[in-house]
Amino acid sequence: MDERTVEIEVVDGVARVRATGFALAAALRAAYHRIGTFHVACDLEDGVPVITLSSKSAQGDAALEIAAEALARELPDAELRTELLAKNQGDREYLFARALFGAEAADQERMLAEIASVGAGDDPLGIAMPWEEKYGPKRGGEKGG
Repeated sequence: MDERTVEIEVVDGVARVRATGFALAAALRAAYHRIGTFHVACDLEDGVPVITLSSKSAQGDAALEIAAEALARELPDAELRTELLAKNQGDREYLFARALFGAEAADQERMLAEIASVGAGDDPLGIAMPWEEKYGPKRGGEKGG
């Protein structure tokens, strides 16, 4: 496993956090929470994520250093979160697909009937009504191309 180190440099109102051994996704996740207070830039330098913070309001270098140190402390947690998300991606996709497509046809009809019984199934504009019911049978033989 790579050695994880964080180097912080604050110069002229800009904090630079070099996160050696951390994935870019973790750096982006940790940096994202600072967007409200700071201008944030993330880059890769020789494969190492570098996060740059500059304050949106007048703050001294000491405040920037505190913010950069807080970001550095959050990097291991962000790395863990991104690893967990990657590991359970298949489970999340299965649950999502199950939620969308898992109901059997009989269950779908039952759910639609329940929705319609409480009034949510009303169609005052006739959008759900088939064309033939709304306007009569189609005229003409074949479709034009």
